[in-house]
Amino acid sequence: MENSPAPQIVKIDIEGAELEALQKAQQLLSTSRPTIIVEVAERNADQVSEILRKADYYLFDAKKEQVLNKKNPCTRAGYNTLAIPIEKLHD
Repeated sequence: MENSPAPQIVKIDIEGAELEALQKAQQLLSTSRPTIIVEVAERNADQVSEILRKADYYLFDAKKEQVLNKKNPCTRAGYNTLAIPIEKLHD
């Protein structure tokens, strides 16, 4: 699918395998830069947070009002995390 457009939004809800998915998605994170909605198991929260922060994503609790104004990002991924690339925060 080389001619398919890059995704603008990616939803990851794969019952604890989100860490593996993000580890294998480095090219997607560095080139396509989609906004990501991810359900994060507690055991994976620190590593998922590190992967997304290193890729210059800001993390937000997708269930909180802070997402609407894109202020006060989280320092650690939670169960329902919205990850927005730094360059999209100003859109």
